[in-house]
Amino acid sequence: MTRRGAREDPDWVPDMDGEDYADDEPTPKRNKPNSSAEPSGSEPKENRHEVAKEAGAVSSLVKGGVEGIANPPLKIASFNIQVFGERKMDRESVMATLLKILQRYDLVLILEIRDSSETAFPELVQECNKESPENPFAFVVSARLGRTSSKEQYGFMYRTKKLEVHSTYQFDDGDDDGTDMFQREPFAVRFRCPSTELEDFAIIATHTDPDEAAKEIGALHKVYESAKRHWQLEDIIIAGDFNADEGYVNRDDWSKIVLRHDKRFRWLIKDSTDTTTGNTDRAYDRFVVAGSKLIKAVVPDRTKVFLFDKVFNLTYEQTRKVSDHYPIEMELCGKVNKCLQKQFSSSLSVTIDQKTPVEREHDVRKIYRASEGTESAYFTSHVKYDDSRMLEVIAKRENVDSVISALHEFQTAFPNVLQEETIQMVQAYIEGSSLFSPPSDPKHPYIYGLDVDQDDMTEASDDVCKRRGSINVTVTTRLQEPLTLSVTVSMRMSKS
Repeated sequence: MTRRGAREDPDWVPDMDGEDYADDEPTPKRNKPNSSAEPSGSEPKENRHEVAKEAGAVSSLVKGGVEGIANPPLKIASFNIQVFGERKMDRESVMATLLKILQRYDLVLILEIRDSSETAFPELVQECNKESPENPFAFVVSARLGRTSSKEQYGFMYRTKKLEVHSTYQFDDGDDDGTDMFQREPFAVRFRCPSTELEDFAIIATHTDPDEAAKEIGALHKVYESAKRHWQLEDIIIAGDFNADEGYVNRDDWSKIVLRHDKRFRWLIKDSTDTTTGNTDRAYDRFVVAGSKLIKAVVPDRTKVFLFDKVFNLTYEQTRKVSDHYPIEMELCGKVNKCLQKQFSSSLSVTIDQKTPVEREHDVRKIYRASEGTESAYFTSHVKYDDSRMLEVIAKRENVDSVISALHEFQTAFPNVLQEETIQMVQAYIEGSSLFSPPSDPKHPYIYGLDVDQDDMTEASDDVCKRRGSINVTVTTRLQEPLTLSVTVSMRMSKS
């Protein structure tokens, strides 16, 4: 991130090559054309599109069938490579580490490219392609942005076998005279990815000025709205170095930041996460996602910081030569094989065993003798035999709206069988288990690539989970001594 003035990390020192504050060569101040834009930013001028560069021949995207239950996820990263330029490219050990890091991903946003020759980033991509010629990267890079002579670029590297660029969008907030919103205006790229469930999405790159981080983060929702209007697209990731933590953004600032409180936006990196390699504990780097399709496509529990120093066994000094930031990474779900999954059905269940026996066998036999409908509490029963002996009676009610109500109706229809304590135990599991949490709950069970029928799922009711058309209740009671029973609540996971 750009460093101006005092820094909180006591172990931080300027780059040994003096790159921390300026490019390899100073450049004249860029004056933007006059704009009649509203304060929220204007649609980009044509020349702003033309300054974005794209390199690397785009190979044919993989468009074939899906193998297995789903394609592999699309791995996305955002990485502030501290003052990335020719001098860092010349450091062999640093480059070796960078190449290993970047090979992990399908799409990488590189921040803090500070190179007046504009050759370092293309060379980085070229070196990556030498490592994986069978799965090459292409790249898109923004214009050199910034109010001062020390300008930066945003760069995107993407695997041509998975992605192609639809278009780019440079946010324009007016002249670089201090009245504009951003030190470095955000730059966005729209991608197409046929191998994922979400085939069309965009990423807005941002690197805030640490001295004005709260103000700039506070304006990011305007950048989102501008890109959304430009592309008529809601599914957008806002990624980069937000400088979004204490020292730059204080607790009182968060209440004024729309991006933080608008329910359309979901922050994937927690405030407690440390995205820096120094001794400070700061969540500077963030992913913020918007759009219902995009939010649904994010693979749960895969958004994290990649601790490359631990993985590659680097010393503190070696790590700091690479960057003062860790990469952050997230995944989008690969395209689901719906044809294959139609051949299967799947469910998750919990079973409660009632060990206290039913006192009279006659009460158990009433279950399979009852007529269908209200007399049987809408449970359908059958008897399981061992040769000629009746072993147990199995009563099942499908597609229940309320598990507890269904069990109470069973209890009323067949007294002296199902104990109230057993129902209470079932209720405790429903209320406390993530198995029965609504899909909107982060704890909701997630199985990668499973074609879940979201349309059949609703929010939890006051005391039980309500999940229309996806919950079955089964009461199994022995017809041999001891007359114990079990209650199984199962949730359908797949559509089939």
